[in-house]
Amino acid sequence: MGKRWKAFTDFLKRSKRGQKALAGCLAGVLLAVPVIGMSGMSSFTEETMSSSFSDASVIFAPSSEASSEISSEISSAIESSEIVSSETSSASSEESSEISSEEENDFENIEIKSETTVAGKDSVIAEEEDPQYDKNQVGGGAAGGVVNDPIIPPSSSEPSSSTPSSSKPSSSKPSSSGSSSSSAGGEEQDPLPPEETVETTMIRGIDVSYYQTITDWNKVKASGIDFVIIRVGYRGYGQSGTLVLDDQFEKNIQGAKAAGLKVGAYFFSQALNETEAREEAAFMLKYLSKYSLDYPVAYDMENFDPEFRTYKLWGNKTQITKNAVAFCEVVKQAGYTPMVYYGSGNLVNFDTDLLSSKYKIWFARYPNYTPVEDIPDKMKLNYDGHYDMWQFASDGKVPGITGNVDLNVYYASTVVKRYFVSYNANGGTNPPVDTTAYEKGASIPLKGQENMKREGYSFTGWNTKPDGSGTSYAAGSSYPSVSGSLVLYAQWKKLDSITIQYDANGGEKPPTDSTTYYAGQTAIVAEAGEMFRNGYTFSGWNTKANGTGTAYRPGVSIPNLKKSLTLYAQWKNNTSESSKTDLSSVDEG
Repeated sequence: MGKRWKAFTDFLKRSKRGQKALAGCLAGVLLAVPVIGMSGMSSFTEETMSSSFSDASVIFAPSSEASSEISSEISSAIESSEIVSSETSSASSEESSEISSEEENDFENIEIKSETTVAGKDSVIAEEEDPQYDKNQVGGGAAGGVVNDPIIPPSSSEPSSSTPSSSKPSSSKPSSSGSSSSSAGGEEQDPLPPEETVETTMIRGIDVSYYQTITDWNKVKASGIDFVIIRVGYRGYGQSGTLVLDDQFEKNIQGAKAAGLKVGAYFFSQALNETEAREEAAFMLKYLSKYSLDYPVAYDMENFDPEFRTYKLWGNKTQITKNAVAFCEVVKQAGYTPMVYYGSGNLVNFDTDLLSSKYKIWFARYPNYTPVEDIPDKMKLNYDGHYDMWQFASDGKVPGITGNVDLNVYYASTVVKRYFVSYNANGGTNPPVDTTAYEKGASIPLKGQENMKREGYSFTGWNTKPDGSGTSYAAGSSYPSVSGSLVLYAQWKKLDSITIQYDANGGEKPPTDSTTYYAGQTAIVAEAGEMFRNGYTFSGWNTKANGTGTAYRPGVSIPNLKKSLTLYAQWKNNTSESSKTDLSSVDEG
């Protein structure tokens, strides 16, 4: 009641409409009560009202002078208060529900009503109440995993999961790896997004309780085991449902961490309802919360044995799933990643679609494969449902551990990014294209000019900025250690413009060449066209008017232009043999 009242008063502090509504209601009530009743108001009520509405600027006890005025407005005040108080009640109820949900899942606020104790593997309670006692006497694993079927090679349905503490990243790939269009000089473009692929690897681990005698955690680590899921405790399967702390929990988690193993945890549940499931989570977190974890915290409920208190829930998928959710939500609010354990032996008792959509799944199934230690990497279980971790054996042998131990693999998915280099012509056309996706740290061999052109410019190399203010790279060099997709911009040197003019050299109507040439280009010498000189015949061109320079025949090439030229027409006097020009000696380029 106190929590609800606090939530209600907190709401009214923040809500002016709520304050006005309550003011209206109280005004009506106070006017209807005899004045003597005012003096009977308890000090508790006065203090509560005063503290709860100190910011509200509301008068709860009107003076006698104001009574008649309030009386005349009482009808409208009550009517208004009824409407607003209905809205206020709805909002307050919704907010109280949110507060209630948070408090319900806060393990520090959950009352542990069941009996609690600490026990070891040789204790009476272990023999009489531990659901895992019998299977550890015969060296077997969790009964939920017993099945005799093969594993199969990985395929497109191979379980894909995130790393233990993160969600699965999406995979994306750019539709294009380069730009072939021309680009205006000085404009920056965005790099192509990286190609992202999800690569799944199998990480090997074990799960332990007080039934395993660990002689050397360092040997466990050295054997190739990467993680260990440690039992914190269990609820006894008897009707009393005693909560039991595994007396090896602290020793196991501290020893595993000291050896460099990554750790997770689990609790063996015998909860009959959500309240008991939350109680189990709170009991577990009382001891677990001081440790940071690398792997999830699992809810392990098995009810295959008629002696188990949860046997009565067999087939009640709704209640069993609700219990799992209740436990996991407490774990989640405590800052850990929740996980649910089940196997082929009790699969029918869980809403697997719902649970796998909300939490990590630890699936138990033991294949007909010997030796189990040699299960090849990236092999998968012949099971179509989703799972993140697979318990594939209960009779494993691991150095540093005496006796049998459960073996697991966790499917850890890693997003691998590969990057692209784009070439920007930066004012030119037809930049080179590179479609290769490069892994982080790779050295990229850079393209040359290839078919890229820009009129009036010569290509000088690449730069990470259009204006050349970034890092420069020569064509054909390497870009070292790529760390992200990048764009390289062509750098250009403006060339001097070159013109070719034609002089009739005494004649008329010389040809014209309006082309602007640039250094290094080739020009074609013009024909005479309509050019003439009375009494003379055109015999070619020369770089000197008097014919002492370089001679060119019409139609020949002038390669590798270096500067502007004027070509003078050369003429043969039709009446004078002395003006004859021997064209056989003319330079043809």
